[in-house]
Amino acid sequence: MKANVRRSPFYTALKRNRNENTTIDTVDVAEHAQKRKILNLCFNERSLSAACKFIADHVDRWNELMLDEINTNDWSSPIDLGKRIEELVFDVIGEISFGRSFNIKEPEENPLKQVPHCIENYMLFYYPFCRSPFLGALNWLKPRGLDKFFDLVSPRAVKQYNEFLQDSVMRRISLQQEQASKPDEEKRHDLFHFLYEARDPDTKQRIYNETDLRAESNMLGMYFNLLLWL
Repeated sequence: MKANVRRSPFYTALKRNRNENTTIDTVDVAEHAQKRKILNLCFNERSLSAACKFIADHVDRWNELMLDEINTNDWSSPIDLGKRIEELVFDVIGEISFGRSFNIKEPEENPLKQVPHCIENYMLFYYPFCRSPFLGALNWLKPRGLDKFFDLVSPRAVKQYNEFLQDSVMRRISLQQEQASKPDEEKRHDLFHFLYEARDPDTKQRIYNETDLRAESNMLGMYFNLLLWL
């Protein structure tokens, strides 16, 4: 994400609307460097150490489910290990980025199991516009009504993902406010916690408002999922 030159307009096209400016879709060199510097505050030894607990809990649960499924004296049915590992990774991504697991690896049905597919459809919907030969015109039109048009014509999966994101951030902000008076060791220390608590070094004021938190959480979730698909 580091660059000493102006980034491609491709990244600008990833913005959902003019109010959601993330580290990855900011193309101005100075502004991007400032956003990257702020985001780096959330990726430190303390935050990565805290994430290890969430990862370990999910791996332990994943092992339990796998052992329950193959705990038999006979040959077990074939298992798509790649798919099972993907389910584990998605649950970890949801836990640390959005404050709640998708619970994809669990045997019970739940609506959040569709969220990873919604993320994939979200990217499939926006990517062709980002690579369009008319990208310059599209970027000019986006804040002038095209963003609202995209929201109206987006596939149902994209709308479901946006609803999930809105709901998750609101829930996580409420939890963050509820645990403000608790001792530090009793607080939930996922990546969202460190985004929420990020402070300007000079003013000591919180950096991200609700819109920023939603945008940056979305960016992190997308980034982690792209790494998984690669």
